[in-house]
Amino acid sequence: EDGFGERSRWLKQNESLDIVPVDFAIDSDIWVTNEAGKIEKYRRGNKEQFSVVGMPDGVHITRIAVEPAGTRIALLDSSNGRVIFCEKESGNCNSQLKAEKIKTARDVEFDDGGVLYLLFPGAIGVLK
Repeated sequence: EDGFGERSRWLKQNESLDIVPVDFAIDSDIWVTNEAGKIEKYRRGNKEQFSVVGMPDGVHITRIAVEPAGTRIALLDSSNGRVIFCEKESGNCNSQLKAEKIKTARDVEFDDGGVLYLLFPGAIGVLK
């Protein structure tokens, strides 16, 4: 025995990813993003209606984070040195944080209190 149970398909029978994913994040839903910042939202194996509004031009998203109990999605665009914030309910991307230092960031993640952490080579940054 290898310790794993029987394999099962999580996506429902007629569901599939419509994007080429670069990262995903989980709260009570599963959020999947591609390089262009398109986000697909899945709940219990079914794709939910969700679209992003106001995504800046020229993005190259590498990571996504969602607030576990909050309202925000954070998208890391390290090639342009920014983190883009979108709302979970509306999909509205209403703010971004830009800094030259973010160009070296490798990952983003929210904690349970809504604090955003950025992973850098040899350091972890905190955004409150």
